[in-house]
Amino acid sequence: MDSTERLVGHLEARRDEVVRLCRKLVRVPSLSGEESAVAKLIEKEMKKRGFDEVFIDKIGNVIGIIKGSEGRPVLVYNGHMDHVDPGDPSAWKTDPYAAEVIDGQPFGVDGPVIYGRAASDMKGAIAAMVEAGGAIKASGIPLVGDLVVTAVVLEEQAECRGTVFTIENDGIKPDLAVSGEATGLNVYLGHRGRVEFRVTTLGRVAHASNPSRGINAIAKMAKLIEAVERAPRLSRHPLLGECTVAFTQIDCHPGRLSVVPDRCSLTLDVRYLPGEGPESREKWVKDIIRKLETTDPELRAEVELRKVMPPFITPADLPFVKTTRSVVREVTGVDPALGAWKFGTDATYLSNTLGIPVIGYGPGNENFAHTPEDHVRVDDLLTAAKVYAALAVEALGKR
Repeated sequence: MDSTERLVGHLEARRDEVVRLCRKLVRVPSLSGEESAVAKLIEKEMKKRGFDEVFIDKIGNVIGIIKGSEGRPVLVYNGHMDHVDPGDPSAWKTDPYAAEVIDGQPFGVDGPVIYGRAASDMKGAIAAMVEAGGAIKASGIPLVGDLVVTAVVLEEQAECRGTVFTIENDGIKPDLAVSGEATGLNVYLGHRGRVEFRVTTLGRVAHASNPSRGINAIAKMAKLIEAVERAPRLSRHPLLGECTVAFTQIDCHPGRLSVVPDRCSLTLDVRYLPGEGPESREKWVKDIIRKLETTDPELRAEVELRKVMPPFITPADLPFVKTTRSVVREVTGVDPALGAWKFGTDATYLSNTLGIPVIGYGPGNENFAHTPEDHVRVDDLLTAAKVYAALAVEALGKR
């Protein structure tokens, strides 16, 4: 029996344990900055499965290491523990933290699913990574290089803070990396970049009963929103898709009593492609404003660049991509498609800053992330654990 068969057999026998671990993780709320309880649970579960070294670092990341005989190469499995707010509980079929196992039919999925906040984004993948590590230890398969499973904090804030800390402070120096963000069990090679702007229209206060004496910043913002919606869309990439624009937050000042507001601020999320820079998107926004100002001399607006998450793309012909696809094929009998995420991930830091091969592979469908339909298919959870275990042995095993 070869190593893949041993790992697959071990995990098949632990199917209920894989499901149980995922449900445990989903049942522990872990909003960004509030991950300590779930971190302690993950630490405990890694130790139970025999990881050679397990620790929680100074900012709350959980690091689990299965050591190889030579310590290189180092393969990092990257996941995040934090999740977004579930929102209105009435929008959910059950308590979003109940982690119920329900039929997937309402989501267009065959078979049972684990339903709840963060099931797909991304506690399902973390459960699969931890179980994969346990399978390697239990099977007694020796590694040459080190497998490092990282469950990081603060990913949802789109600044890669948890992952950056593990590299810069925890002594983790990866040669290869896998992001477990949801890919529908396909192999993902990248995503678009994200740039966030704060756009503010400026007006003049007046009593709401006599609005003509003021300049209403909300009314000016309405013009700007309409102009952005009408503006020609930006560029498109054959794998990463088209650039998009979304309005994500709006507020005004003074914003109370009977006062025409003199400031209205909007958060604008703009996606961009490799080879482009955030400055090109800033120019796009400012050009829209300048055009409006020529037709409305009372319209004034300021643009502040707030956050940048660069795009990344891993070449499909890299050996690690070919190895991953081969392992998926061996485990599942299916040739995985190559794709890309719509959203951003911490993989951008691992790829752009470290310059290492990074691929995405995870259970769940990204379209259900951040929604009241958040779930992970039980069969996919088990498949991901098998692939994670087999890929680690293939990438880090005897040469």
